[in-house]
Amino acid sequence: MKRSMFVLATLMATSLMAADPSAGCLANPLSGLAGNYVFQIEGVFPYQYGITGVFNASTGVDRGGNTVGVLKITASSVLGPEFATTRGGDISFTRLETDAGKYTVNAGCTGGSLIFNLSSRPMQFDFWFFDGGRQIYLVSTLNGRQATGRASVGTTGCPAGVTNPLTLLNGNSTFSAHGFIVGANPNYAIAGVWNAFSGLDRGGNTVGGLNITATSNLGLEGSVTRLEADAGRHQANADCSGGTLHFNLSSHPIQFDFWYADGFQQLYFISTNGPAVLGWASR
Repeated sequence: MKRSMFVLATLMATSLMAADPSAGCLANPLSGLAGNYVFQIEGVFPYQYGITGVFNASTGVDRGGNTVGVLKITASSVLGPEFATTRGGDISFTRLETDAGKYTVNAGCTGGSLIFNLSSRPMQFDFWFFDGGRQIYLVSTLNGRQATGRASVGTTGCPAGVTNPLTLLNGNSTFSAHGFIVGANPNYAIAGVWNAFSGLDRGGNTVGGLNITATSNLGLEGSVTRLEADAGRHQANADCSGGTLHFNLSSHPIQFDFWYADGFQQLYFISTNGPAVLGWASR
């Protein structure tokens, strides 16, 4: 039953996706990017930056009556002390920031540009479509803010029949994540598997749990923890777009915001405390 639900969700996401823009321009090239995309962007050293979230691309009309591309963005980000040495400095976390932006699509419909007008850190990118328009690669176009990333088709609400968003994560997911800022917090890498489940707490409330098995490597000197088994928990957004993860690992507890992509088969996540960490998980 669960497998059928995920297959159905994937088919729904595919049917809502625009035709492959790289195969030829649509009547309105801006329509090639229309819809929800989950994205993840990482600064290229020494620019210490990471962001993960979702943007909704749509068309609108400016004051001159011209058709323009509009972005609605929700994202969590981390920003480190720029050009820091291997030690010292602070990391700044911004959670679930909501703001606006805009986009263009080039004449050949192979890609375009994005502008994120985020209060925490405005950014601009060039992007290119791939995977039949389901994904894009992007790169920063701002001097001194080197960053690259990718985005995948996101979700468009809860699948039919899902009454509790917590259940969407139920089952096994394999994950990989790494710390990317060289600053006050140590370098970090982790990969493993979690089994997500939902149940009732003592008060009769539905809660989400995680059983985690993972191998991690922490610190500049390298402290390796192999096949650590521990617990965690997860929470879900009401609109089924994503939620939060809590890894209660003895080696290094850490928390994340996450968003679903690819018909709920994948998710992108970013740390909201401790070292700055970006990660991905697949069902």
